[in-house]
Amino acid sequence: MPYYRLSQNDCTVLLEKAVNGLLLEYDWNVFIGMTIRDDEQFEQLREVCLMIDEEHKRGAQLIDGKLYVRFSKAGLKQLSDLLDEWRHKVHYAA
Repeated sequence: MPYYRLSQNDCTVLLEKAVNGLLLEYDWNVFIGMTIRDDEQFEQLREVCLMIDEEHKRGAQLIDGKLYVRFSKAGLKQLSDLLDEWRHKVHYAA
């Protein structure tokens, strides 16, 4: 059994924070850096986010001693599209 389990809500919160510029770099790196073996949908999301990171991450911004991830406009658009998709996943069984 995995130590770190995700829910659909965890994914939407992560994507919301990314789109709104409120995603901590540490949280992002933990998500994209782990392989999710127990759920194919979460793993597919992680892989897409990893590609967005590689192509569209524009570094991090230090605010109040914390580093927040920054993305290009194209990356934000892709993250926003993912957020919309994951908010409306009604068939997902957690």
